[in-house]
Amino acid sequence: MKLLIAGSMKSTPQALSYTYRVVERAIECNYEIIVGDNPSGIDRVVIQACDKLEVAHYVYHLRKPRFSMFFSVPIKKFAGYDGVDASNRWKKRDRFMVDDADIGMFIWNGYSAGTKAGYDYMQSLNKECWIKTYPMEK
Repeated sequence: MKLLIAGSMKSTPQALSYTYRVVERAIECNYEIIVGDNPSGIDRVVIQACDKLEVAHYVYHLRKPRFSMFFSVPIKKFAGYDGVDASNRWKKRDRFMVDDADIGMFIWNGYSAGTKAGYDYMQSLNKECWIKTYPMEK
């Protein structure tokens, strides 16, 4: 079973701590982990936790890893950006991750449009998903 863990770049310390626990639970459930390549926030914590706990995970990115020093396991390149304007590349990559995942956990800061859009899209596909909100000011 493939679990997408996605979330906001700007996150509270509580959200980051919760994210680490989500990774630990995913390991207990023997899930494969899918994550984006953002060098801050939720993505970064997921990648660092997976590396520390030595669990396979798949990082989806547009062209080349944005912080490759953390990648010690397979990277799944997203190649569908050709012909897509820059403002829509992230949306397309995010939808690709949702399409590839069986279930999803979204850790949201209460205002990040991308995290909420990913959650809404996964719900529209009738895939099991959850959203945990840790509000923070913009």
